[in-house]
Amino acid sequence: MNLSPFCVYTIIHVDELKRVHRDGGAGSFTENKRWVTGAQLLKEAQVAGQRMAVIFADAATTAELLYYAWLTEIELLDDDSRGPTRYSFEDLTPIHPSLPKSTLLLKSSGQPLNDNYIRPYVICHTPNFLTNAAPTPAKGKVARLIKRVLPSRVRPVSPTLIYLFGYTGKTMTQIERAIGENGLLLDIRYSPRSRKAGFSRSGLERVFGERYRHVRELGNAGYQTGELELADADAGLTLVEGLAAEHGGPIFLMCACEDGSYCHRSEVGRLLRKRGYRVEEYAFDAD
Repeated sequence: MNLSPFCVYTIIHVDELKRVHRDGGAGSFTENKRWVTGAQLLKEAQVAGQRMAVIFADAATTAELLYYAWLTEIELLDDDSRGPTRYSFEDLTPIHPSLPKSTLLLKSSGQPLNDNYIRPYVICHTPNFLTNAAPTPAKGKVARLIKRVLPSRVRPVSPTLIYLFGYTGKTMTQIERAIGENGLLLDIRYSPRSRKAGFSRSGLERVFGERYRHVRELGNAGYQTGELELADADAGLTLVEGLAAEHGGPIFLMCACEDGSYCHRSEVGRLLRKRGYRVEEYAFDAD
């Protein structure tokens, strides 16, 4: 099944979700916010022959992702008494076990959705767990349950190759040559500043443009004390997974340390291997 790269996150009282699920999985709700971007993205997905998901949390607690479904229509209404937006869906399916909201990455920034987010509508990247949740052809029939759930247990279908390296002792020319035209450079320093010319955030953005991202969540928050303390490992790893799924090409995780065996990047590599990725220390050619 072809999926839209984007989905809608929203909230509905869980009793309503249970009712729709019990009645066959197809339904419609209204929302007090106009889903202008959602309507446009759904139209584009339908033209491209893609399915677009809506993912629900409970409106009472907004704590976790509980259900997903496939959008069939988003209608922007003129009659505000019924709500500015009415959306319809099919194949409402429970997420077992429920997932934290940080599983979702925001379309606007690529950052994880905050677990304390309480607003009723936001556009996110389609999460990895939905790639294994193809709907059945019959309308209204409940799709099979999700097989891949917690991000820490997801094993990519085609594991992306992830390289680790430190820029100390390297030239920008070496790094540009290694990353090539298709590589994505993820800066996993806690603070993207450097005394080495060109290796602060602004310099790297000038060279690599949109192929450079600072992932502070995988930085070592204890670097000043010599302790190993990843800032937010779960959020950082979820972000890398989302970028890997979207990018498709090789990914390079960069820090400053020349020797990886004494660097926090070795711990980041270990955690990524646990998630099924191929991780290697990059071997640079001589300049």
